[in-house]
Amino acid sequence: MAEIQTQRWPEEQQGDAWRGAIEACLRALETQTNAEAARAAFMMAAEDAGIDVNGNPELFEPPPRREKPKKKR
Repeated sequence: MAEIQTQRWPEEQQGDAWRGAIEACLRALETQTNAEAARAAFMMAAEDAGIDVNGNPELFEPPPRREKPKKKR
């Protein structure tokens, strides 16, 4: 989950839920909470970002990138 969140998560989707999931994963790594709490936070962040993981982080599918409209001159 840490690799997905830090290296593969779309930057435009790195909001409050994403930050909460990062913190939950770090707490789990430091044994301050359990892995299930980190997983639940990860799933919530994925849902918030519109990312379908089907309950399995290995199946991470980021949403399609939306291209910014070109500015007319």
